[in-house]
Amino acid sequence: MAKYTKQMLADALYRILEKKPLDRIRISDLTQECGVNRQTFYYHFHDIYELVEWIYLTQAQQAIGAHRTCRDWATGMKDLCELMIREKSFLNRTFHSTSHSNLEKIISDWTFDLIYEVIKEESADYIITDQAIRFIATFYKNAFTGIVLDWIDNGMAIAPEELVGYVARIMHGNLEDSIRKFAVRKRT
Repeated sequence: MAKYTKQMLADALYRILEKKPLDRIRISDLTQECGVNRQTFYYHFHDIYELVEWIYLTQAQQAIGAHRTCRDWATGMKDLCELMIREKSFLNRTFHSTSHSNLEKIISDWTFDLIYEVIKEESADYIITDQAIRFIATFYKNAFTGIVLDWIDNGMAIAPEELVGYVARIMHGNLEDSIRKFAVRKRT
């Protein structure tokens, strides 16, 4: 029931964004559109920006799915970029608002989790500290997040396959090289 109500509020936000900018939408606009009371909204979300964050996060999780391994991280990244293109209207209406940091945080958190798992997988043959793995993951997370935000700011002009191809070329070999540089030694 809670997921249904959240989705109903999200759908209402989509419809209202067609008529009003995000900073002019009030909670009463959403509750009237859904036919629920204000308390129902506050039961699920603190404010409209938390609703926007929930939409970003829910859609990102669905797009990425299980693509979280060394073999298929690029598929997850491509799927996420394709989602952003499909949701370009919503993204444009919310990205340059104060919720910009919400999308940045979601991309950053997802990227860290993904890269962290990939590094752990790739470093199985090495003795390396979790602190080193986290540092490497943070480095790549910051680069990837910046690239995606620039891509959005530039109107998503590059096709997702091309963007992912660029990132994959840069990462090819560099991730393992980073692991070797931080590893205490190779497992025997």
